[in-house]
Amino acid sequence: MFLDPIPVATLRYAFDNWNRNGEFFPKPKNIGDLVQAYSVDSKGTGWKCDAECQARHGKGYHSNDMLWLFKRMEKEIAAGRKVDSAALMDELDRKRAGGAPEWRVGA
Repeated sequence: MFLDPIPVATLRYAFDNWNRNGEFFPKPKNIGDLVQAYSVDSKGTGWKCDAECQARHGKGYHSNDMLWLFKRMEKEIAAGRKVDSAALMDELDRKRAGGAPEWRVGA
């Protein structure tokens, strides 16, 4: 009865998470805690963001930015140089069409 009202997607998340991270057979409370931590949207497809989170969607770095940053860091490491992450982030911001994301401006 404890599991009946919980969507299947949420239960899959909770049990998969416990299977990967748990060190003993879970008690119902353990699964209940994971279910509570995982809030699915109305389609049951993922996390439900609050308004603050949704306001930031699409306003940060994209996967292409992260790929560029990773490759650039690899070059520094291959050349035997210490990686200056702040300098690389500044370089990334200069190369981006829109510049730095709003949350990073002035940081």
